[in-house]
Amino acid sequence: MPADDRRVEPPAVAGSLLWPRCGLLISQRRPTGELLDRLFSPGRDPIVSRHSDGISLPMPGPKPQGDRALTSAERMRRLREKRKAEAVDKPPTVIRYRRLKDRRSRADQWSDAINTLSNCLDGYQEWRDNLPASLADSALAERLDAMLEWRDLVDQLSLADLPRGFGRD
Repeated sequence: MPADDRRVEPPAVAGSLLWPRCGLLISQRRPTGELLDRLFSPGRDPIVSRHSDGISLPMPGPKPQGDRALTSAERMRRLREKRKAEAVDKPPTVIRYRRLKDRRSRADQWSDAINTLSNCLDGYQEWRDNLPASLADSALAERLDAMLEWRDLVDQLSLADLPRGFGRD
């Protein structure tokens, strides 16, 4: 007898076998003719999730408004339109950022401003010194010279005697 003709019998089991989740007998779980007709009939509701074991569960979420479920793109378009319509009714949200409080004393703020002006004037002086000979008589050279005339005023501002306040004058 060839090895292909041998039929293997299932092992004998004491008692009936149950499917773990639903508790149905294994023999009851196989779809029969009536169940197959019910599962795959053309008039079946396309919204219900169908499983091969005959258990049908409703899909999660709200029922679709049309004859079929919406695609992801259609749902996103509907959500964007809903948010746009809600935005018309509400005034726009204004986000205000709090500036950090400057905790330096006024004297420190004054000296920092003078230092900044001096650094800028030093940069302009360096620019003017390194200007090529072809631009020595140009409008740029005149503007740099005008900026450098402010150095005397910055020096006078640095010598200012600032009020100290709170009886410390």
